[in-house]
Amino acid sequence: MKGFVFGSQKKRAARFEFKPVNTSTSALTKEQCSKILTDYRERKGLTQERLAAELKISLRALQSWEQQRSLPSYDKHSKVLELETK
Repeated sequence: MKGFVFGSQKKRAARFEFKPVNTSTSALTKEQCSKILTDYRERKGLTQERLAAELKISLRALQSWEQQRSLPSYDKHSKVLELETK
């Protein structure tokens, strides 16, 4: 029965949808993300707490991005890029 798909497998497969990748924005490196966030905060005179609230993220997430330990998720990625032009 190779290639046979049971009904429950079809339902499970139908639940997963892939979001299209936005090709108009470039991928951020940890260094670029950190620089954008730090420069924006300093330019606007914001604390990490205030910027985290603006971006609707936790303080810990912002600190992690600024210290180059991690990168923002896809939905926050574009918000970080927008800060570069503000």
